[in-house]
Amino acid sequence: MATAILYYSLGGHTRAYAEKMAAEINAEVFEIREIKKRNGFTAFIPGLFQAKGMKRTAIFPLDNDLARYNEIIIMGPIWASLPAPAVNSAIDLLPSGKSVSLVCTSGRGGFDLSKTAELIKERECDVKEIRCLGAHELQA
Repeated sequence: MATAILYYSLGGHTRAYAEKMAAEINAEVFEIREIKKRNGFTAFIPGLFQAKGMKRTAIFPLDNDLARYNEIIIMGPIWASLPAPAVNSAIDLLPSGKSVSLVCTSGRGGFDLSKTAELIKERECDVKEIRCLGAHELQA
């Protein structure tokens, strides 16, 4: 079964975890890149408000065909208690019928990601797992 990991990372923590996970489960890893690159300031203003509103952001096309994969794992940071806007944009790319896991990273962990799970279901995909990793899990 082919697995793809799509990740968005601003500070590098999610990237490191995605690469580690990809090596452990033999998955292909792809970066979700915003067309208008953010910095610390633009991540917080307006990024936090965009995340809170479950908005999307323009991202570069992925260099792969997601239809090739049975399982897709989407990873990204939590901003304002919800995934970063680039994660929502990646969800919009999901082909129907896929098994999808959402893994979010946060300094604290423990967020309710049910609204984001609904976005995945709207793409006619099966939600396999929803996890929010805190700092202690990212260090392991």
